[in-house]
Amino acid sequence: MNLSTPEHSLVLRAPLARSAGGLELCDKVVFADTTDAMYQRLLRQFKYAQQVLHQMKRFDMPDFRPRPEYVREMKRFGILPADFGPHDPIDVYELDQKYWKSFWYQPKAQ
Repeated sequence: MNLSTPEHSLVLRAPLARSAGGLELCDKVVFADTTDAMYQRLLRQFKYAQQVLHQMKRFDMPDFRPRPEYVREMKRFGILPADFGPHDPIDVYELDQKYWKSFWYQPKAQ
């Protein structure tokens, strides 16, 4: 499923006739054109999923905020400062690196 451009989803294009812009990869043409009722139903579902994704934000999307539980645990482990606020900027990649680095063995100085 392609949530960036649902119309380009392989699930929709593979059974769509070439004459309608499809790939016609199935044993038979399932959708003769893009006005087919089932094609339109699937497209609506993909567009709905696209809207949900843009509201939730995936970790690699701009403005992504991790769940409050994640932030709470990063504070608890000392990875984030205790006074870290809900609107403070956060780089989840850097944060995860700091978290995993906290498990590295550090020998005591002799």
